[in-house]
Amino acid sequence: MPSAETHVSDPPRSPAQVQFFTQFYHHLKGLCYAPVGGLLLLGVLGGVLVRPQMLIHGAPLGTWALLILASPWAWYMHRRYESACGQVWEGGYGTPLTSDVFSSWTFIPLLTGVLCWIALVTFYIPLHTPLDDNHFLVFFSGWLLIVASLPAPLPRLRWTYATTGVLLFLVPLLPLITTNLVLVQAVNYGLLGAVTLGVGLYNHRLLVSTLGPMDDPEVSAGE
Repeated sequence: MPSAETHVSDPPRSPAQVQFFTQFYHHLKGLCYAPVGGLLLLGVLGGVLVRPQMLIHGAPLGTWALLILASPWAWYMHRRYESACGQVWEGGYGTPLTSDVFSSWTFIPLLTGVLCWIALVTFYIPLHTPLDDNHFLVFFSGWLLIVASLPAPLPRLRWTYATTGVLLFLVPLLPLITTNLVLVQAVNYGLLGAVTLGVGLYNHRLLVSTLGPMDDPEVSAGE
């Protein structure tokens, strides 16, 4: 299998970039999950136009079904990325607890706040609003983007991940503002689909611009 070193066109130029691409290498394989976001967004828009009431219970079930049905595609694209860009055996699923991001004294209050947020979204809102859905996938995806924004080596990366992450982190609070369940589900899962699609394409472009295109002739010959 060819390594990433054989077709790097513009490699990371600083230790922060190397650390970021190593730590979040698997998350940067954007084509593994971008189609899921596109299908989810189309499904939400179609539901709004055809039968809005189905979104109340159908949106979360449809999202989980998409994740299961898309697993063969994700596996296939994962192999494509490995063939084109190589493998990362260590640091692929990194932690924000590094000296370059923040210390444990900062992490503990942050973790406490996240736990309180999870309790609010998963327990308080379902018990005190007509909606049973806790939007776990929505705010958890936002949390992942916020975590990724902290060690991002470039300001544009930090702003991109932080902005989309905060949007997904805040939108589950919509049931506290309105009792229109169709609107709540459409906004939550429509935004999740749009962010997944957009960030997936953005991450793919970021990865190939750093490690080289996936249709590199040397890669094709090596396969």
